[in-house]
Amino acid sequence: MMSIDALSNRRSARSNAPVCRLAPLAAAVALCFAGATHAATITVNNATASSVAGSCTIVDAVISLNTSAVAPGSNCIAGNGSNDTIDLSAFTSPTAIKFGQLAPTTHSALTLTKPATISGNLDSTGKPLVTIARTIEFANNYFRLIETNSDLTLSGITLSNGLSVPYAITTSKGTSIIGGLGGGIYATGKTSTVTLSNSIISGNKARYDNTHFAGGYGGGIYAVNAISLTNSTVSGNTADKGGGGIVSHAGSVT
Repeated sequence: MMSIDALSNRRSARSNAPVCRLAPLAAAVALCFAGATHAATITVNNATASSVAGSCTIVDAVISLNTSAVAPGSNCIAGNGSNDTIDLSAFTSPTAIKFGQLAPTTHSALTLTKPATISGNLDSTGKPLVTIARTIEFANNYFRLIETNSDLTLSGITLSNGLSVPYAITTSKGTSIIGGLGGGIYATGKTSTVTLSNSIISGNKARYDNTHFAGGYGGGIYAVNAISLTNSTVSGNTADKGGGGIVSHAGSVT
């Protein structure tokens, strides 16, 4: 069992002073336009692991965050790309968001393309109430739980049973075997940080392809850059080659 407690890095928030423009003299009104942007809080109100019309599921919330527009048919709000929060605090009792069989070309349950925070409530013992998990009810049901190319913060969340396996991609340069990294979280941003607080990463796997010599690292978390954990537990994860719990390719783990 690997449990790491560390002080969270505090980042100073930059603020932009309002920009004021004077309207024509006839109007005699000064118009001020605030230059600062404000992150959106997208509240999830349905634990289904797919889009549901008239609701805001975590899938809808990710779409709304990535596109800065309301996910079609949902009642989410639009993100704005400024470290938006996907808020799971509507769930006040133990809740599992279980992803079943995905399309064969889908290798991550949730793919984030902008900075994001995913947060949920804690129970009376300080454990997360919300679990995001992969089910094992289907054959060949292989996918990690979260992939991101930007800053990611998890607060009060459990990730369980993700499974990343190598797979083939074909481009103009030919076919390559990639994947098999980060069963729970796969973070590809060269300057991005994965930050966990009061969260649990458990039972996730990263597999190795013996034929193509690919994958097999970072069962719980694989990140290109830094990883920071506070009051969080990484346990019971496995990787065929190395780093069953955590791998930071070029950054630090604190």
